[in-house]
Amino acid sequence: MPIICSQEEGVFPMAKPIIAQLHKHLRSRHTIFLSPELLAEINNHSRLILSFGHKKVAARVKPSHRPGHVYLSANLMHTLMIPFEQKAHFAIRDNHLAIGPLVGLFVARYTAHGDTLFPKNPVWINRFLLASRDVPSYYFIFYPEDIDFYAKEINGYFLVEQKGKWSWQRHRIPFPNVVYNRIINRMLENSSSVQMAKALFQRHKIPYFNPDFFNKWTIYEKIHDDPRVTQYLPETVFNPKLIHIKSLLNKYPMIYLKPSSGSLGLGIAQLYYRPEKGYFLRYRRGNQNKLYCFKHLSKALSHFMQHKSSKTYIAQQGIDLITIQRRPIDFRVHTNKNAHGEWEVTAIGAKLAGKGSVTTHVRTGGEVISPQKAIATCFPNHQTEIFQTLQRTAIILSETIDDHTAGWLGELGFDLGVDKNGRIWMFEANSKPGRHVFIHPELKENDRLTRKKILEYALYLAKFTS
Repeated sequence: MPIICSQEEGVFPMAKPIIAQLHKHLRSRHTIFLSPELLAEINNHSRLILSFGHKKVAARVKPSHRPGHVYLSANLMHTLMIPFEQKAHFAIRDNHLAIGPLVGLFVARYTAHGDTLFPKNPVWINRFLLASRDVPSYYFIFYPEDIDFYAKEINGYFLVEQKGKWSWQRHRIPFPNVVYNRIINRMLENSSSVQMAKALFQRHKIPYFNPDFFNKWTIYEKIHDDPRVTQYLPETVFNPKLIHIKSLLNKYPMIYLKPSSGSLGLGIAQLYYRPEKGYFLRYRRGNQNKLYCFKHLSKALSHFMQHKSSKTYIAQQGIDLITIQRRPIDFRVHTNKNAHGEWEVTAIGAKLAGKGSVTTHVRTGGEVISPQKAIATCFPNHQTEIFQTLQRTAIILSETIDDHTAGWLGELGFDLGVDKNGRIWMFEANSKPGRHVFIHPELKENDRLTRKKILEYALYLAKFTS
């Protein structure tokens, strides 16, 4: 019988990763047949400790003599719970060889499964899993209900290609190397089943990245005193009193009122004052953009609070943004960590506000346009400079937020504005960035790149990269 090793430690520090095709070997037991490039890395060990996720087992070592191909005895495949043969990463250090990585995409149910074992997933989940073609790995989705807390195993759903067709397969697997949190809303994230799962990952030291939704005020409060980013932050007041609103309106032509924990532009209003005319409040109600005028500020604020679901909100300095045909523009900048744990800008999209809309969100009438076109139109003589400044700012903001945030972050989405003087401003940072900007044809490859970087960062967290 193979020796089952302790599963408590997870994956050990890794050195040099090598990609190879893993095959099941039916005519041997307790043996792994290593490709020449892997044999060259093991320093003549005749036995190795193999790991897959949080499972470990001892194995004899023999050569496969076939470059790029590794063969593993069927009984060891079964013991390690490796679900099927495929191309994977192999990372070796001393007498340990990790196979994988095994990466879980953690989601919560939208609807019941009905009569089928397999979940009815939106297309975006399929696209995430397809990134394993670019970064070989065992990449699966799972739900809180799929976790077996006592056996330390999971029922995982894999998107598998067979004869050119993709289909779902359900396999029992060990706890993974890494979990990527893609819970879609705050209500699901705060559910007891998700919170229990998060506690489990922490207890077993399983890296769980992008663990929570951001709160606008909390992020602002964490970073606003950091000298790296103060120049990018509009003045912001949490749960302002009437006197604070008056003070802001004396400083700035317009301010924003925003729910502190909102998303998708929901509940955001513009407030501005015109002498002898009054206070104007603009916001989205239902499917229409509304504009109201009040003689008194207190009446405007009462009206705003009356139609606001969130109990907490922020007042924020308005910015005189660049425009096209008098429609404001902001930029969604997507950043990801790479295989070395370093931040990179992976996508920049420009969003053009709908006519009369408070925000640039597509759902409120906005549209995604080419960022190059937006910058060229507004800064014809400084295109490269503005584009590079956007990228540099996003990296600085990513690093700063990362430094002030507990847990692991692997991707961020920023809503950045550029004023008419070319100054960059941060309006929001999102730990679960939406992907609507990728509908623009120019961003198709960026969409694929962001999903690829998720797996590259998983390699880093699983210690499959140097």
